[in-house]
Amino acid sequence: MNPRVLLIEDNKDVRKLFSIILSRSGMEVETIADGREAVERLESGDLPDAVVMDRMLPGLPGDVVLARMRQNERWAGVPIVIVSALRRRFDVNELLKAGATAYLHKPVDTRELVSTVRKAIEGARGGSGADQVDAMARESLQLAIPRTPAAREADSATVQ
Repeated sequence: MNPRVLLIEDNKDVRKLFSIILSRSGMEVETIADGREAVERLESGDLPDAVVMDRMLPGLPGDVVLARMRQNERWAGVPIVIVSALRRRFDVNELLKAGATAYLHKPVDTRELVSTVRKAIEGARGGSGADQVDAMARESLQLAIPRTPAAREADSATVQ
């Protein structure tokens, strides 16, 4: 059975692109453009194997949808991959603390999107992706802000 993904993205072009990419990789994709509609869908339907969601959504923002999902026992185990243009380390850290499985920055590499969603689903199922999911969360946080030359120099001085 193909993994089922709920894609929550308000930008029509991005929603279509992500849907095509995930579908071509063997996933069944349902799309929704609004955070409030996404919560209603989750309340009334079968749970997806993963959620791919923008942070900035009409209706309810992605962080509120994330919080509601993590507060609900039925939805708590569904992996959530946030895909957003926000790059502030604080935002990424807060979303990961709130229960996001991974955070990808727009524009996102399509192979990375597919790989991250697959690993998140595998990790939620208890497969070999579980350790990779933890690594994805750490990497999401590290990539939140590009490292400045001074920060890289300080890191290398610490390592030596």
